[in-house]
Formats: sequence, structure tokens, C-alpha cells
Amino acid sequence: MLHLWSSTLAGVVALGISLYNLSTLRESPQIDATLPHLLRIGQGENVYLFLQPTISVRHKTQDVDVVTSVRLDLRPDGQAAPAERPRFFWDDSITWELNRKTGGLDYVHAEDPAPLVINQDNPQQPIMSFVAKDSNLTAGRYLGTLTLYRASRREPLTEEFCLTVSGDDLKAFATPGKDPYFIFRNDDPDSVDRHADCYVRFRY
Repeated sequence: MLHLWSSTLAGVVALGISLYNLSTLRESPQIDATLPHLLRIGQGENVYLFLQPTISVRHKTQDVDVVTSVRLDLRPDGQAAPAERPRFFWDDSITWELNRKTGGLDYVHAEDPAPLVINQDNPQQPIMSFVAKDSNLTAGRYLGTLTLYRASRREPLTEEFCLTVSGDDLKAFATPGKDPYFIFRNDDPDSVDRHADCYVRFRY
């Protein structure tokens, strides 16, 4: 009798686990977005910002979600900051190639700004090229938000960051030399204590 009850209980537990696993596999993916430690910025008549987020699924699921569009907002922080905000759009996704003549990096078009299919086996790490036409950054601190809009009914996914632009950075933008796109990092030990994890121009 005890053996019969043990077998029945084991069967019920196994059925419960199977139903739970099946339910989990059918859930809509819970997408995570992680910002990189490095982005690149260039400036002329327009502002160019290159960002490579990692977009992935947290748990095991057979379902997929689709990032239908991406928006980048960059706004001045504080009263002393410039009033005009650059208005960015996702221009395309790119790859970087070494320019052997100059030693700098050239960007090469990789993909149009198309929807991104996300599932557990298919994380995405596009290098996104954002452009703000007829705009210029000025010296100051900016607050940024990257927003991912999804095909599912879930709320858009947002990641926030800060960016510090100095007067020296503006001079560098105006005279770019061999590489017109400058590295900004949020993990440089020489600046992280002074700028509270903001992206700051990095120099080797």
C-alpha cells in the first residue's frame, strides 16, 4: 500500500513539473537589454552616436518576441545645460573595419533598421547607428534613454544612462583627425569616481 501511494505521489509530482515546464516554455519571452561599456560619438553638421546593446531572453521559452523599433533620447541635465535636444533616429546597423591607411575605424553598412527577432537561442547585439540631423552637442551632462518597442503587449523596455561632454571634447569633434568617432566609456577607473558611471571620452 505504501509503495502504491509513493508511486502515485511521484506521478503527481512529475505531472506537475511537466505542466509547469510546458507553461514556462509557452510564456512570452522576458527580454533584457544591457548597455555596453563603450559607445562612439562623432559630430559635424549632424551628431552620430554608435551603440551596441545586448538584447536577450532571461528564461527558457520556445516563444519569440520582436523588437519592432528603437528610440534614442538624449536630453540636457540641469538648468545650465543647452535647451535644444538632439532628435535621434536609428539610421542603420553597422560593422567597424580598420582603415589601414589612417589607422582609424571606418563604419560599413550591415543592415537596415529592421525588426529584431529575439528568443533564447538568438540574442541580438547590433551596432546601432543613430543620427541627429542639423544638431550639435554642447558641453554639459546629458541623460539618455534607449527604448525598445516590442510586438508583444508588454510595455516598452527602457535603459537609462548619462553622458558627459567637455569643452575639450567639442574641440576634438571639430578636428577629428584620422578617426572622426570618439570613444566614450562608463567604466574608465580614471573618470568613474568623478562622473558617477557616466559615459566620458576615453583616452588611451
